[in-house]
Amino acid sequence: MVLLTASVSTNSGLGPRPFLFFPPNPLERQTKSVDHRRALDQSWLADVRASLADDFAIQTARLRELTELNADTGDPGEAHTRDALLVATRQNIEQITGALSRISDGTYGACQKCPERIAAEWLAVLPHARFCVPCQGKQNR
Repeated sequence: MVLLTASVSTNSGLGPRPFLFFPPNPLERQTKSVDHRRALDQSWLADVRASLADDFAIQTARLRELTELNADTGDPGEAHTRDALLVATRQNIEQITGALSRISDGTYGACQKCPERIAAEWLAVLPHARFCVPCQGKQNR
């Protein structure tokens, strides 16, 4: 609270009249900021969820194509490539499903190895990330 005086002429002839100035309540500002951040987070999570759902549909269609493709050409290299694509597609579906589950249960963005949050930049690059960058580095070793 700040006490200010104003040079307001009054009929009483008493001179400047003091008035109180109450600056904005910092807690109110912080609450509005948190509410705004929550709204942005919810909007961002909705976008991530939609993107992951699209990826899930694409990967599911790809898996369907790969499993329906039974044309055995007799080429072992082609069979190996098809098998590798099947494994990679199933792994992608598993990662996407895990990320969608974490969004649903409220743990999306939390590292599963340490108490740290996963950086938004890392999630933007790898939306199904389960670990923060340092923990992912340890995981890869």
